[in-house]
Amino acid sequence: TIIGAVNIAFGIIGIFLGIITIIVLGGFLPIDFGDFPAKALGTGIGGIIIIFSISYIVAGAGIMYQLSWARILSLILSAIAIFYFPFCYCLDFGEIKLSIFQ
Repeated sequence: TIIGAVNIAFGIIGIFLGIITIIVLGGFLPIDFGDFPAKALGTGIGGIIIIFSISYIVAGAGIMYQLSWARILSLILSAIAIFYFPFCYCLDFGEIKLSIFQ
């Protein structure tokens, strides 16, 4: 039940982060990004974050009710989450590298 509660908590946090991403990068704030297509990219990324967060909430609720499909869904979401860390690490390292050379 602890894993189910953690999945639900991270899902709720993810939904808030997805909404913030859509608000900030989706064009609802008066921020000028120049020619960069931030509106489409921000809305897309925010939507993907919200979809995965809803999946975490569903998996967490299923685990709490001890449903058989919830364990498989949690394993699939965990396998996808493994690739999140290296991607974000490389992205942050690239931003640091670019800021050093400017």
